[in-house]
Amino acid sequence: MRKLQIVLLCLLMASVGLLGAGCPRTTATGKVTVLFGSSAKSLSGALLAAVAPKSVVDTADIESLTVTVTEIAILSADEAEAEDSAKADGGVIVFEGSQDLELISLAGLSEVFSTAEIPAGTYEQIRLTIENPRLRLASDPETEITNVKLTAHGRLFVTETFEVPADQNSLIELTFEDLHLVLTGNGRYVLTPQLSAAI
Repeated sequence: MRKLQIVLLCLLMASVGLLGAGCPRTTATGKVTVLFGSSAKSLSGALLAAVAPKSVVDTADIESLTVTVTEIAILSADEAEAEDSAKADGGVIVFEGSQDLELISLAGLSEVFSTAEIPAGTYEQIRLTIENPRLRLASDPETEITNVKLTAHGRLFVTETFEVPADQNSLIELTFEDLHLVLTGNGRYVLTPQLSAAI
């Protein structure tokens, strides 16, 4: 009888927006698995002209290009809007930590990166945060170049509306479409990768 009273009280409180921590709530969850891939394409002629006098580094000249992934988050419509307007952190964290990802070896492949259980529902944006890019050129593979700048504070966004169903495993494949690595006139490299997503 007392359990019934507690449930009825919680339902009453929820109906007037007063549901507190003392009342148990159940939230449906789904699983997401993130994979990474890379098409490792070179820039088109139009883009090459647009970045002059910088020198675009062809992917064939790159022995390895490694970045450290620190966070993957997916955002609902409201959270995505907040990201655009206030640059605030938000979203459901799918991965958080420090894990290296070598982009050149991903060409034509897909590599499982992380799996997480998250609230089921509709999401509209994916945010990937990377840092610490390191480059080795094919002409000198023993030398690691760390003088590489990441644009946009290492944050990459993909706008994609998708559903995470309850009790199912959804695959999110993030693909580096263009590495867009350029060598500036002062001898510094700038990396502006282009990201796409397939759900």
